[in-house]
Amino acid sequence: APGALVFYTSANVDATDNGGEGAWAERMRIASSGIVTKSNLHPAFSAVSSTAGGQGLAGVQIFATVTNNQGSHYNASNGKFTAPVNGVYHFAGQILSTAGNYIRCDFQLNGTSIRWGENTHVPSGGSQTNYAYSGLGLTIVLAANDYINLHSGYTNYGSGYSFFSGHLVG
Repeated sequence: APGALVFYTSANVDATDNGGEGAWAERMRIASSGIVTKSNLHPAFSAVSSTAGGQGLAGVQIFATVTNNQGSHYNASNGKFTAPVNGVYHFAGQILSTAGNYIRCDFQLNGTSIRWGENTHVPSGGSQTNYAYSGLGLTIVLAANDYINLHSGYTNYGSGYSFFSGHLVG
């Protein structure tokens, strides 16, 4: 496009295409308006709970319904996002409790809680009849191979109301 700055990389320098430099692929584009777009290899993921009526017990939350996983850095089997490169990352998460329960969720870095939120949601009458949720966001510098997961201090409610997402900012 006229006025765009486009960045390409060679997929394989040993290939014979393009004078021995391999097939070229567009990785980033800066439009004349200043809008930056990148290839779909930019690390990003989003996953939601899928178990209706109860996601499970307290502990590391496994979000098996993955709606986006660019780069495959989120592991739906263990609930961990592993940073592929050093950089600044942003994460968001929310956990909904079953009626009558408290809820707590926290982000863990390499297995250690670093940021948490709690919602007791007990009305002045003393009984809890509504659902409660705990949600939080986190912007953090990670080294390559650090991992982040969402942890819950209580049993939570499933069926898409709880989620975990994140992406590399830069």
